[in-house]
Amino acid sequence: MTDTSEQLDRDEHKALTEHDRARKAQQLLEDPLLATAFADIRSGLFKAFEASGPNDAPRREDVWRSIKLLDKLKGHLSEHLRTGKLADATLADIEEKRKRFGNWKRLRKVA
Repeated sequence: MTDTSEQLDRDEHKALTEHDRARKAQQLLEDPLLATAFADIRSGLFKAFEASGPNDAPRREDVWRSIKLLDKLKGHLSEHLRTGKLADATLADIEEKRKRFGNWKRLRKVA
């Protein structure tokens, strides 16, 4: 196996892993139960913020951190979607290179 072919194998394996993560992240983000949980938690946090008293700055800061953490979690899942789109482009590029080099061996399963 040539160095180029071995590098393509490594790149393909990495891209397939990223593609799979993106698929799983998309399933989570589209799951109605998880979407409802995100919305309910966010709503409850805003209600807690509004219900805090004028002298309850530590409570508001805790709520604010919780909102930011919830946003960060959702953003992390969304980042996997973006990475998966890049991985799909990488897989297409690898396939084209394999055709050019005459190396038809693939790690990817063809559906």
